[in-house]
Amino acid sequence: MHADETPLERASQEVADWIGRLNAISNDFKSGSVTDVNWQGFLQRRFTEIPTDPPSRTKAGGIRFNGLTFIEITFRDFIFFQDPPLQNHEWRGCHFLNCDFAGSNWTKIDLRGTEFIECRGMTSLNSSNLSDCLLKNCNLRGSQLAKTQLVAITVIACDLRQVQLDDANLTNASFHAVEFDGQTSLHRLESTKNWHVDKYTIASLSDACGLTVGNRMDMVIRDDVAELQKQFSGLLRLLHLLSLTVFFAPYAWFLVSHWAEARFEGDTANTVPLYVALFRYFVNAGVDWQQGLKPSWGWLTVSILILLYNVVRFRLLWKTYDLEASQRISGVPVRFSLSESVTSPRWLSWLGDRPIWNWLYVANKFGYWFYLGFVALKAWHFLTMRIPLHV
Repeated sequence: MHADETPLERASQEVADWIGRLNAISNDFKSGSVTDVNWQGFLQRRFTEIPTDPPSRTKAGGIRFNGLTFIEITFRDFIFFQDPPLQNHEWRGCHFLNCDFAGSNWTKIDLRGTEFIECRGMTSLNSSNLSDCLLKNCNLRGSQLAKTQLVAITVIACDLRQVQLDDANLTNASFHAVEFDGQTSLHRLESTKNWHVDKYTIASLSDACGLTVGNRMDMVIRDDVAELQKQFSGLLRLLHLLSLTVFFAPYAWFLVSHWAEARFEGDTANTVPLYVALFRYFVNAGVDWQQGLKPSWGWLTVSILILLYNVVRFRLLWKTYDLEASQRISGVPVRFSLSESVTSPRWLSWLGDRPIWNWLYVANKFGYWFYLGFVALKAWHFLTMRIPLHV
């Protein structure tokens, strides 16, 4: 690149280099599509137009770039138009990672099955097809998505404030921890059937957003606070607390009954600390704990699993009570999600996309059936005990 080159000459050379790279991988074409191509490190590229004779063309006259991966690419002012305009381009199954789309125009583009991860920039996607796409941690504030096909799209932790979604098709779409605001527009939606979205997201919309009562009836509005309340509030809360009391009562009684001995016993010969005695009591299932550790491994395994289940259950009980108290005091719904990482602290990032509350919730479901089976087994054992008949 020469220092005296004009910006237009540099841009033209970049486009030529881009097409040259496409030609260099022509052996990877399958049915007219580019597959398994990974371009990494092409930073700050600007393509003001697409050439008319690239290696692959669609039947509708557009350009096909299926299966490409773009990492840290700048698509600022990237426009898919010429005179006459070329439309119906295919970018199916592509991967955009940390890309900048500010000012770009992707009108009438086929993006089915494409992933957008940590992308940003206000863009135009009007009349494009984003069915089966994944948008995660993207900032598309102010973008245009009118008349888009968003069937079965998954949107996670994205900023969609001031976004225009008029006339869009949201059938089977799934929005998790998405940000709407009073300027998000949802007028004349083609379909909202089975559109999963958080209650907090819908509550952020204005009354004039365009979402009708009929639209809401077709949607699946998640309220995870209510989901917790179904299992850990009211009469069920009392039953959970009673069950926890029954489980921990023998250990509490053990501590209380031996506390006086530990507190006032003057002779320290032939004694053990109270925590050691409690550990032996738990491991030995309350039998011969004075004689040391004599575990029954089957019983010990079951006891540990039940202990973990009860700890998880208690934590969810406390969280439900805390959420209810917050709503009661503030008078407004609390933002809480069982399915989004937005509720997880950073030090638990190793758990993946699921937050800690989701793991606890799932563990509680499995633990419930395990505990129920254990109780049924104990009841059967009790009812089958032999008793003498006195005539």
